[in-house]
Parts: sequence; C-alpha cells; structure tokens
Amino acid sequence: MTTAHVRRARPADLPRVAQLAAEHAAYERAAPPAPDLADRLRALLFGTTAPRLHCVVAERADGEVVGYATCAPEVSTWGGREYLHVTPPPHK
Repeated sequence: MTTAHVRRARPADLPRVAQLAAEHAAYERAAPPAPDLADRLRALLFGTTAPRLHCVVAERADGEVVGYATCAPEVSTWGGREYLHVTPPPHK
C-alpha cells in the first residue's frame, strides 16, 4: 500500500483538486462541477485574508495529489455551537 502525506492545499494544487472533484461527481452520478472550478476555489481559498473554505490534499511521495477534502465552518442554531462541515471524496 502506498502512503500519502496530508497537507494544506496550495494554489498550484487546484487544477488537480478540480479534476478529482469531477471524478467524485461522476462517481456520484451528479452533474459535473463548473468548468472554472479551480478558479472559483482559488478565490474562496486564497482570495481573502479570512477564508470560509479550507482544503487539504493527500500527496504521494512522488508529489502526485491523490485525494482532497474540503471543510467550512458552520453554526448550529439549535445547538448554539460552531462545527466543521467536511466534504470528503468517496472511497474507491
């Protein structure tokens, strides 16, 4: 089994993250992501000093990004607390 290192996403990772998101959508039989998804993610993740979206990637030793997960802080009105909503890709 190959191991992967998990790290915060960088702007250069976003085309690969968008590709993985498209594979995720196909797996889920959902509509494909927007064609400009990498640019949209760039604005959300890196276009502000206080981003609401966060992304980590799994990177193999050879540098290939093989997975990602995004999360965004949310607030539970009923629970009166903040939590992270995580959207991981499916397991293959």
